[in-house]
Amino acid sequence: MNKCRAALLLALGFASPASAGGGGGLHARYVCAGNIRIQATYAGPHARVVVGGRVLEMNQAASGSGARYVGAGYTWWINGRTAELYRGESLGAITSLHQCQEG
Repeated sequence: MNKCRAALLLALGFASPASAGGGGGLHARYVCAGNIRIQATYAGPHARVVVGGRVLEMNQAASGSGARYVGAGYTWWINGRTAELYRGESLGAITSLHQCQEG
């Protein structure tokens, strides 16, 4: 990921300084309710979200706030240092699974 894009994501609050290193995109780790751990890698309009050993390949979708990624039957929505994983891809039909904090 180029430095301009990483700087933009940092400025908008989509990534923390710790996650803005090079090497295949922005990497972030999240701790969710129930001590569930989620790892995410953001590269261009794509996200790879790993939860419970399952890899979810997702594409960026329209969002009124933060960044939203959909794919594999799930939605991953980040806003600053918080994130939420939902079952379902359509905004009218998603169910929250995990509420998370980066860290």
